[in-house]
Amino acid sequence: MVNWYLYRDGLEKPEFPVYGGMTEQGEPIFVARAWHKRNLLPGYALGGTGYFTFEGKVITKTEFEVLLIGDITVGTLERTLPHLRLVVGHTDKHEPLYTGLAYIHNGVQMMCGQVYKGVLSIALNGKVFTTDRDVKIIAKLS
Repeated sequence: MVNWYLYRDGLEKPEFPVYGGMTEQGEPIFVARAWHKRNLLPGYALGGTGYFTFEGKVITKTEFEVLLIGDITVGTLERTLPHLRLVVGHTDKHEPLYTGLAYIHNGVQMMCGQVYKGVLSIALNGKVFTTDRDVKIIAKLS
């Protein structure tokens, strides 16, 4: 079972969020999603802000959902069967969006973001970082 916690200013942070990597300063980030122009976008939360990508730009939100620990795992994008990939969001055309993870900065920092058509997009320092190499994906256990 997968559960999401709606976060906005003034609410307590969730107790068991899913870890999605860390910032360059070593701060943990957590798997999140938010609505933007009829799209439900995967991204990450840091402090009270959610970071997402949309049409090549970084989008920030103060109201978003945080994924809570549950019946999920992480696998490689290529080897995770499509029916086991956890659909975290969707485009306004109802195309599935997933949460992916990859190591960046020469493999020393893991971060999460949105996977669309096999490409991972991560909001990073005000810019969008993209990769299709060594992408991990959040998947359902069964």
